[in-house]
Amino acid sequence: MAGSADTVRGTSVRIAFVSAPGSSIFMEELLAGVAAAVSATGVAVTSHRGAITDVADSDTVFVVVPHEYFAVTAAEHPALYARTIGFGVEHPGTETFESSVRAAAPLGADMQISVDSVQEMRRRGRDSTLYSLGYSSGWDRWHQSNAPRDIDVAYLGTSDARRLGLLAGFADEFRGLRTELLIPPHEPMTANRPDFLTGEAKWQLLARTKLLINLHRDGKTAFEWVRALEAMGNGCVVVTEPSTDIGRLVPGEHLLVAREERLGAVVRAALGDPVRIAQIARNAYTFARETLSMTLSAERLVELALPLRSLPYPSGSLPPPPNMTLSQPPMAVWLPGDYTLSGATHAADIETTELRRSLIQLKSERSFTRIETLAQGPGTKVDIICVRQQGDGPLSLTTESLSGPLDSSYALHVASNGIGAISETDPRWATHLSCDLPIGRGRARNMLVSNSSADLIFIVNGGDELIGASLAQLVDVMSTDSDIDIAFAMAADGRSAMANVLIPELRRLRSRAYLTRGYLVRRRWLESLGGFAEDPYLEQYVDHDFWWRSAERAATTSLSRAIGLRLWTATPDVGLHELDPERTRSVLAERANDAQDAYSAQASPGQAR
Repeated sequence: MAGSADTVRGTSVRIAFVSAPGSSIFMEELLAGVAAAVSATGVAVTSHRGAITDVADSDTVFVVVPHEYFAVTAAEHPALYARTIGFGVEHPGTETFESSVRAAAPLGADMQISVDSVQEMRRRGRDSTLYSLGYSSGWDRWHQSNAPRDIDVAYLGTSDARRLGLLAGFADEFRGLRTELLIPPHEPMTANRPDFLTGEAKWQLLARTKLLINLHRDGKTAFEWVRALEAMGNGCVVVTEPSTDIGRLVPGEHLLVAREERLGAVVRAALGDPVRIAQIARNAYTFARETLSMTLSAERLVELALPLRSLPYPSGSLPPPPNMTLSQPPMAVWLPGDYTLSGATHAADIETTELRRSLIQLKSERSFTRIETLAQGPGTKVDIICVRQQGDGPLSLTTESLSGPLDSSYALHVASNGIGAISETDPRWATHLSCDLPIGRGRARNMLVSNSSADLIFIVNGGDELIGASLAQLVDVMSTDSDIDIAFAMAADGRSAMANVLIPELRRLRSRAYLTRGYLVRRRWLESLGGFAEDPYLEQYVDHDFWWRSAERAATTSLSRAIGLRLWTATPDVGLHELDPERTRSVLAERANDAQDAYSAQASPGQAR
């Protein structure tokens, strides 16, 4: 588009960057950076969280992120849409791009932040203009200071199966490093939370971080420019897998590029060369400030706005702004570690299921159990509860991974639950519970807990392995803040998946099972729940039951943003939950309701946690 700065300065147009309540604050921050660049050209701008109608007048043109804005707003006057520029931030080949294209159809003009998106819009017969993102002083919290960086590696990106599979594969390379992995669900984020940071908190974190890992969403190859520019503007070196559109950035000079399977090794090698990291950070910062200016793109945006301002403005009073109150914000469809019940119970299965339940209970009642106290002394701070049963991994893996922490302040309590006799107990075990027939994971855990006494209890299954000093870090968190009821670490689930990535949210736990073992809980909290579930229908949902009931009772939790555990991928027998999922859901809901009722009875209006 032809034009110059002279055609921009002194115009009477006002540009309003509008974000709808309930839409992603990340997009709002992006629009704020663009608004600052437009303001620097001399044009009047305003940023508004609400409806276009709120700030409409005959001199104003609007800018919205289409798929975010229209997802939560009702219809407004068509003449206002004609005066609106759609600001596209998604890439072709993703569902969010298609949503953006559909939402932008009634708008007067279109801008996209990537070349491939502009090309795709034009291929579809829609004129589109490139907005090249660049350095924003509003994101810069580094200012080339010499402050030390205490975080080795950060990751900021929404969850998807490919990204988490790659991160799980980096668990060994991350061992011993200070990491901050923020992996929220792929849904609108509206405020800071343990797995998502906004604005000041995010930029301050990047200014403390040495390396930022960048992974593509949905297997696409487009470069995540916003995230990269925020990092470069804070002296944090970007380590990315190959991308199709890094523009004039030079690998090895402004950022590090490696194949996905090599990223972990490259991170480790880069951290071993702090001089090179510092040089790349300075190079990228200088390049972004001096070369990646948003001035030209801001002028293009104003040039798009000028003819829109001249369009007819609605006569008379505009209809009132649409109601944008969200009763229930949308939740992500895909969740990491999801093992939610699915399917319905078939009538033919009910009788079989009840017979099987009776058999399970009979075996549990008739199981010969013996509990031996082997080596537990006074002063134990943490009781580690580990039950091994059919489908779990070797107890030796768990024991060996705990060889560092197993001093006098840690005690490992082990159950062999219906897996045959153990030829020899490990001298590092404090307690061994042996059951000749399976008694259920929940009951076995409860028996071990009742035979221990420490204030803090850590839960794992046979074959699970701790990574590095993760347990000690969880203990430090709980020791520092007595109000925390449960602390947990992210976990690699096998070699290509992750669990315990998201925070416990009641609205999500009521419909989805996504959190599992690998948590440190205060004894008093576990006792307030009545221990672990022993109902045979909940055999595969003992931990989901724990998390759901804890959320109903408003537990205070802490998420460690590091991979602290590798879970054994179990292969259990077909359970009652698969034969009668409806009954299983009913039992879970009943127990959650009981927990909520008990909490409500205890807490007066001023005592809620």
